[in-house]
Amino acid sequence: MSIGSEVNEQRKGHSRTPDDIVDKYEPWSTMENAPVKEYLQYQRDQGFVLPEWYEVRKEREDTNPALDWLKSDLTREEHAFLTFLIWIRTAKAYLADPENWYLAYHFIEHHPIFWSRRYWKDGVDFDWNTNAGQTGMWQGVSMNNGKPVVMLEHGAAVGPSFTMHYHDHKMDVWADSFEDAYVQYAKNVHKYFTLDGYAREGVNEEGED
Repeated sequence: MSIGSEVNEQRKGHSRTPDDIVDKYEPWSTMENAPVKEYLQYQRDQGFVLPEWYEVRKEREDTNPALDWLKSDLTREEHAFLTFLIWIRTAKAYLADPENWYLAYHFIEHHPIFWSRRYWKDGVDFDWNTNAGQTGMWQGVSMNNGKPVVMLEHGAAVGPSFTMHYHDHKMDVWADSFEDAYVQYAKNVHKYFTLDGYAREGVNEEGED
């Protein structure tokens, strides 16, 4: 089995975050900075839930003093859920204006398919590198018939450790500018993957590496 096939298998499952749920997202500021636990419960009541692939260990294993900053009144699951809601805020802005290259850039940068684990060896799996969309992305500029062409190549993080990415050919982009390249790549990400990091059912999987 190729790496691409393996990743596609890992990403299969039942999405619990339909695209239109972003309309129910409310930023913390609209609740007049209510206690964070109250805010998180409100969002759960709206239907937001962590994706099933986002496993969170309940017990504490923070034996590394360098990780003391992670300890707070929030449980690991709440910390993970807050991280996910911050992503939903980014997705909501992008889906309202998908031709905006600034929003497209951040949609790619923060999409869960690119998230990679921090401190994997320390067993801390609730704190993720959530700007991993730029980690491992290959960017290149070439010439085609006398005109510059921008190329972007990337792919989802590979489980079970989720510490590396692979090249997913089906999402490759060639564009006339960096701005257009990011707009096109964000559309490809949204075409093939749900907002909570699952492969969309019924979408052509050609191009896997």
